[in-house]
Amino acid sequence: MRKNLIEMFDDLVNTQQELLNATKANVDAIIESKMRNVYEIEKNLDTLLDLSKHFGEAVDTFIRLCDYYKTIDFESACDYLEYLKDCFENEEEYYKHLKRVKGLKNEV
Repeated sequence: MRKNLIEMFDDLVNTQQELLNATKANVDAIIESKMRNVYEIEKNLDTLLDLSKHFGEAVDTFIRLCDYYKTIDFESACDYLEYLKDCFENEEEYYKHLKRVKGLKNEV
């Protein structure tokens, strides 16, 4: 039974990684094409927010998309960044991620 639980957990992690990879590709396409479809952008932000609790690269991609989203709807993008902040145990870790992502200003 324990082996089945481990296999199930591994399957879950693999599925989440596949979802992250697909979402990262979506984000790249959104930014490269300068898409302005708020529904599509927010759908990807929601997915990344869910994945950010387990994958650091989801956080980086989330921040990149929020940075782009600020050019379309600044207030909503800032709201999403606040939602992300709630995923971290302390603000220092949150700001460390923000500073690491290229092009994002420190005064978010």
